Formats: sequence, C-alpha cells, structure tokens
Amino acid sequence: MAEMGSGSCDLIVLGKDPTVKNETKSSPNSHIELLEENTDSMDEDTIFSMNQEKSPAQGPGLPILQKVVNLSNSLQNLKKEHEILSNQVKSFPGHDIVGTLQLLNNEYELLKKKYLDESSERKRLYNEVIELKGNIRVFCRCRPLNQVEISNGSSSVVEFYSSQDAELQIVSSDSSKKQFKFDHVFRPEDGQDVVFARTKPIVTSVLDGYNVCIFAYGQTGTGKTFTMEGTPENRGVNYRTLEELFRVAGERGGVMKYELFVSMMEVYNEKIRDLLGESSNQPTKRLDIKQAADGTQEFPGVVEASVYSTEEVWELLKSGNRVRSVGATNANEMSSRSHW
Repeated sequence: MAEMGSGSCDLIVLGKDPTVKNETKSSPNSHIELLEENTDSMDEDTIFSMNQEKSPAQGPGLPILQKVVNLSNSLQNLKKEHEILSNQVKSFPGHDIVGTLQLLNNEYELLKKKYLDESSERKRLYNEVIELKGNIRVFCRCRPLNQVEISNGSSSVVEFYSSQDAELQIVSSDSSKKQFKFDHVFRPEDGQDVVFARTKPIVTSVLDGYNVCIFAYGQTGTGKTFTMEGTPENRGVNYRTLEELFRVAGERGGVMKYELFVSMMEVYNEKIRDLLGESSNQPTKRLDIKQAADGTQEFPGVVEASVYSTEEVWELLKSGNRVRSVGATNANEMSSRSHW
C-alpha cells in the first residue's frame, strides 16, 4: 500500500526473520508496505542502490523493489504527459467559447430570417408566374393507334402543326377539318415524362399553400388511366407528382415541417363515397359537401390517412381502387365508372 505525502520517505519491510522464534507468521501479500512515499525525493538511482544493498537472505524484497522502480518510471512518464496536457489546455481559448457560440447563433438566426424572407418572395413571384400562365390550363394528349385499330385498317384523324405545339386539326367524316387550340398539345410520341414536365411546376404551389387539382377527362378508351397512373415501368402523372411533392418537402425540411394526408373519394351517380372509409367487403360511406367559413369545400367525416412516402400513398390508392365503381368496355375490362 502506498500513500503520497509531503514528509520524508519511510520504507518498512515486513518479512520473516529466521533468528527470531515465536514471531507472528505473515501472509504472502504482506511482505512490504510503503507508507507516505514521496517519489520526488526518491529517484530511480536511489531505489536501484537500495536494491543492490539487499542481501540474498532478504528474499522477496528484490522483486518488490524492482516493481517500485518500474512504478517510479511510470510516474515520471505520467507527469510529463500531464505537463503536456496542461499546456494544451492553457492554450485553448476557453473564455471565448460562450461568446463565439452566441455570435454563431446570432448569425444563424439572421441567415434563417433572410432565407425565409427570400423564400416568401420567391413563393409570391413563382405563383404570379403560374397565374400569368393561367390558373386553369388545358392540355390535350393524343394517344397512338392500338393494335386492334391498326389491324382494322383505321387511320388517325388528328393532324398536327409542325410549328405549333398548342393547336391541332380533326378531320371529319366529310373530309372537313376543325381546328382546336389548347395550352399545349402532346403528340402520340410524347412520353410520360414530357407530360409530367408540364404539370410539375404546380406541385410547388401545393407546398406554398395553394389548392391544386389535376385530372384527366375524355371518352372511354382515350387513355386517361394510363396518363394519370401509368404502369410500374412507366409511371404516370399521379405517381410522379407524389414523388416530387415528397422531394420538395424533404428539401425544405430544415426550415419547414410538412404533414401530408390522403383522402380518396368517388363521385358516381351524383353520390360521393369515401373509398378509404370501408373495406371492399363492406359498403362505402356516403359523404356530403359542406362549405367552410373561408369559402372552401369540406367533406365532414372523410378519412384522412397520414402518409410519409410515395409508396404509402400508392398503397392507399390501390386499396381505394378496389372498391371503386367499374365496368367492362371495349378498351378496358375494368374501366372506371366514376370520378375520383
């Protein structure tokens, strides 16, 4: 046992003396006891000389003193390391930490305020551009002839202008032509990505707080379902819009928190049904339209499912699709009979 003190060094060795009888027998762990050792006053040379002066008769004293020498060396090394660390701590600008953190926090708040101001201005200008283009825009998409139509010898009655992307002509049965104008015309060769590129800008408006509606309208067999839903290999407007919505929400996550909910309703035979409210084995719940105080339309009792990814939304849409009103047509065995 060793204790550090400021006094002198006392070395007490307890061992068995063969010349003394009736002495109390010591245990193997009580060969030596160090009391109030001052390592500063005992250097390695002193301990080494003491080690040499011990006679062989003293037995276990030699290896113990060697341990003391080793401990002394280790202590000297620890002192050197302590001195190095002390110098490093002294050079550390501890008194400036609080002030530096406060300064950084002030700069952060200032930058955050500037960002929010710029974001608000960008939002305003962006939606002004959208309004200048038209709050209501109508696109026309012409699908290519299918295999049945080609085999029947049918030909396209739609003519496009090479220099105009917003006009087309329809050739009537009497060979007369009728001209139609839209905000944009998609030709048969235009893919799903081209169609989505025209609708993509208004996705940002949703996260800016504006109401947005995208829907496809047309007679049976014109390709509405393909345009809006597409296929797993070639997604339509709905899926791509959801991906963009979650992407933009993620980008703004540092300064704005968004909570997204999904509802799915069907309008069929002048009745509104909640497609997420019931399972496919039970009748769907009927809803009524109510006008809120701010002039918006509400559907009291409609299911609003919280979603966090495009996949979650898509699973809900597939669940709702299973209880929709459908019927077979020449173009589609499960053609929708409703608006949703």
